[in-house]
Amino acid sequence: MQRLILAIGMVATSCLIFGCGSGGSSPTSAHMTKAQFIEAADAVCMKFDKERKAAFTTWQKKFPGGSKEAEAHIDTAFKEVVAPSVQQEAKRLEQLQAPEEDQEKVTGMINNLFKAGVLLEQRRDNASEVASKFKNESEAYGLKACPRT
Repeated sequence: MQRLILAIGMVATSCLIFGCGSGGSSPTSAHMTKAQFIEAADAVCMKFDKERKAAFTTWQKKFPGGSKEAEAHIDTAFKEVVAPSVQQEAKRLEQLQAPEEDQEKVTGMINNLFKAGVLLEQRRDNASEVASKFKNESEAYGLKACPRT
């Protein structure tokens, strides 16, 4: 039971760290202002966070043995639910046109998110370290939803 609680906490944390989602705006060829980018990126993050939480809940329900059985398969949840979502989120964020002067900074930040998704899929111990790096960078840039999702 303790492992399941820890796993749910990790999923929630990954949602907090990685959550994001499509804000419904399509990528444009013109670069956004920093304020526009932050608004669009946070919308992406909120959408992915919501979808990831729903997908995890659905995933848990497929185990007839309840929480205990789901706990025994938590690695599968990271591989099948969390990691692909994080990678898709990074790809969606990458489609946004960051301010030209911040392009390098934003690209590095998004690369860390994608890398964290890959590491989560591989269940590598340093996934949370890379995720924290994304969280810190996105917070420092001014994003609100991405660091908390």
